[in-house]
Amino acid sequence: MTETKPKKKANRVYIHPVIKDRIVSNCSEYQLQQGLSKIVNDLLDKSLTQCAILNKPRTEGSEGAKVYSNNIKDKEKKYKEEFDEFWKVYRSSPKGVNSPKKHRALEEFSLLIKKGVKSDLLIKAAQIAVRDQKLKIETEGDCLCLPDAFRWLRDGVYESLLDEAKAAPQQYNSNTPTIL
Repeated sequence: MTETKPKKKANRVYIHPVIKDRIVSNCSEYQLQQGLSKIVNDLLDKSLTQCAILNKPRTEGSEGAKVYSNNIKDKEKKYKEEFDEFWKVYRSSPKGVNSPKKHRALEEFSLLIKKGVKSDLLIKAAQIAVRDQKLKIETEGDCLCLPDAFRWLRDGVYESLLDEAKAAPQQYNSNTPTIL
């Protein structure tokens, strides 16, 4: 008795002439010698490994499928300015950890923003935490270190300060201490 292996069936796909011309114009001589099928397979494989999501519904103003990247640098760029401001405020603390993990803090910061926490509230919460620490040092002479920023964000330490940040956004001035 002989075993028969299932045959791999190739699918035929129609490629619009304009797209074919774009593909051919961007290929090297070596690639062109391999044939269009091999080129298209390589392009699709490359696109899919970069997490191309082709079945997303179209939105207004979109042209075709959007490609979403798993590249960390792309994600970092999105919230970089807000995070840099947060990081500057948080690291201005007189007593903090010696080896902060900025990359992990950026990941937590981005995650919180995606969950709906406003970046300006996180920045104000950091300002309040630093202010409280400075006040404690002035009054008692010493205080506990602020935890690493990513732990501070991950563990939700900022949440207790968000109420104060929301309550008086225009009254807060980080340069003048507030006596409670």
